[in-house]
Amino acid sequence: MDYQGNNLRDFLENNGHVVLQRVNNYNLRSFTEKEIDHITNGYSNLLGKGAFGKVYKGALDGQCLVAVKKYKDGMRKEEFAKEVIVHCQINHKNVVRLLGCCTEENTLMIVMEFVCNGNLSNILHCSNANGHVPFPLDKRLDIAIELAEVLSCMHSMYSPVLHGDIKPANILLDENLVPKLSDFGIARLLSTNETQQTRNIVGSIGYLDPLFIQTGLLTPKSDVYSFGVVLVEMITRKKVADGNVNLIQNFTKSLKRGKAVRKMFDEEIVYGKKKIIVLEDIAKLAVDCLRLEDILRPEMVEVADKLRKCRKDLELRRMGEKTGPSILLMSPGKNGAIGTRPGQVLSWAQRVKIALSAAQGIEFLHHKTESCIIHSDIKSSNILLFDNDVAKIGDLRVSKNQPGYLDDILLDCVLPSNNGYQYHAPECRETGEFSREDDMYSFGVVLLELITGRISGYSQNRLMIGAMPVLSGDEVQVQQYVDPRLRGKYPPKAAAKMAAIASRCMQRKADSRPSMSIVVTDLRSLLLPESTPSKLWHW
Repeated sequence: MDYQGNNLRDFLENNGHVVLQRVNNYNLRSFTEKEIDHITNGYSNLLGKGAFGKVYKGALDGQCLVAVKKYKDGMRKEEFAKEVIVHCQINHKNVVRLLGCCTEENTLMIVMEFVCNGNLSNILHCSNANGHVPFPLDKRLDIAIELAEVLSCMHSMYSPVLHGDIKPANILLDENLVPKLSDFGIARLLSTNETQQTRNIVGSIGYLDPLFIQTGLLTPKSDVYSFGVVLVEMITRKKVADGNVNLIQNFTKSLKRGKAVRKMFDEEIVYGKKKIIVLEDIAKLAVDCLRLEDILRPEMVEVADKLRKCRKDLELRRMGEKTGPSILLMSPGKNGAIGTRPGQVLSWAQRVKIALSAAQGIEFLHHKTESCIIHSDIKSSNILLFDNDVAKIGDLRVSKNQPGYLDDILLDCVLPSNNGYQYHAPECRETGEFSREDDMYSFGVVLLELITGRISGYSQNRLMIGAMPVLSGDEVQVQQYVDPRLRGKYPPKAAAKMAAIASRCMQRKADSRPSMSIVVTDLRSLLLPESTPSKLWHW
């Protein structure tokens, strides 16, 4: 065996000359027929077969498991060369890795990585004695997102690659159900803004773009259409072609009738109103991909972006089902928001409880979700009050990640509005980039509002913000700024401590601000009885 041996190089150059004009890189291992026979143990383990030929399982060098695709027709050298050259251009974690090939006389074979969990069609449509294999919505979304991302990557390459045969059977799954796109037998390389026209319409019934069938023109939007079909299969768990039933036609009609489409969703993933809302968003996206006018179909990069939003929406909606975090997802606060209750004066005890429960909500967003969630618009009007002075964080609007925060989930906020400018940290005002540290700064401003009884922007608050360096823990200084409507009914040490917490949250240097977990611990200590309370203090 050798790498890019003379025989293989000559074969690809002689038979793939049309495609080679557009690419300049391929690095494959060359195998002889005898070596393939050894790798597959005499072709003893058949994985599957189709119109192209058969696929066998093997072991490379006695260790690495591989799949060997053996073509029926060893004379179709040009088509074989095109597939090999197109496939080896794509180096992506969601594409089955091409290891090498055999090009001996009348023997054409491809050696690829072995993907152990079968394909998406199997997990969707095959069942055992206990019924279908469990397949939760979040895992389906993960698979759909990764597929959309790899297709977006292929379409945006210098010489774009069109797959041309997107279907569940060509989507393999590894041990972690990570999808890997396979079978580039009819894939095409395009020059920029080019389309591929052919009289030989090849593909899978039910997944082929109707425009491709009519015109013979293969474009990136052809893959978008096929992906839309797969998306419908994933949320309905129904086959695209099942007897006389036309899944796509029925699904599209049901969506037009509104809630009728809910009856088509797979029962396993429809439990709960929150999932239904996300599923309806996915359904609308799928139908957009299936539009007959290709100009109305989204690009794959848009599809990937919308699916990521659906996943984040699902994560956020699930938070409302968990106990503990103070996060509002659906309805407005029963008792309004901080600063929206004219005539009612909050006691000190109420202010501490509000501060603590709001901090716990932000702590959950920052530290207890799978991805850190940056709210980006913490202010008193977005902290809603419920019975027993429980505060919940509102206005959670999912947005896409911005550069610099690719590992975090960012919630949508427009900066700066006149009524929100004072809440944002200096670095955020300068750059427009949100971060956990900006959320911390904003919460510090909210703490000042709870202490002073005034909304950010009032002269009293601006004065206190300027005086923060000398207010850190100084009881006498802090008492000048405490809400006079409390009439002294508060523990001075607790007020000074809350002011100190606010001061630390509002440090000018972002890395000097504490985490919300530390703030929660400090605020919780304010609920403890004071050792030397003010004479006027009572809970």
